[in-house]
Amino acid sequence: MYGGRQVNIYFLDDDPKQAARDCADQHLHRMMRDACLMIGNKTTDMGCDQSMPEWVQSSQQHAQWVWHYALALSMEWQYRFMDIPGIWVLNSNEKMIELNNQLPALTVYVETQMEDKGWRNPPRCIPKKYKRKYEGKTEPSNHVLSYRDFYKNLPNLQWTKRGVPSWLHSSVTA
Repeated sequence: MYGGRQVNIYFLDDDPKQAARDCADQHLHRMMRDACLMIGNKTTDMGCDQSMPEWVQSSQQHAQWVWHYALALSMEWQYRFMDIPGIWVLNSNEKMIELNNQLPALTVYVETQMEDKGWRNPPRCIPKKYKRKYEGKTEPSNHVLSYRDFYKNLPNLQWTKRGVPSWLHSSVTA
């Protein structure tokens, strides 16, 4: 928990850049904030008892994926909203710029302070009914398929300057 709210990463694709592109407008800021929090804070510093921050902190490869995701989320925000008049009124742009300014320091931390213990699939911090059973290696990976199933059931998703991800309206996400 951070500030009374659970932190999470929406793994919508195995590639962090595509995962960011697949994020709906309303999740760009939250995912960027959560990514920066989980990279830059030890789980004990956050008072977290959940597994996602622990996963991020457990290996340099995990933190690198999340860092690339955060960078891609920042680029997505800029692509979608920087040229829209009045967006500054929403105060979200200032928050995204503040988060973006954290990325260089987070890079140094990830590259110099974290031990690389290899990759293991992330936890799926979503309701149990969306978690797919592991049935061997899948393409995309099992955690991505689970997060996509979860995402399909979220209301009122929209993508400014982007089309809806092709997997969103299919009955099968693999």
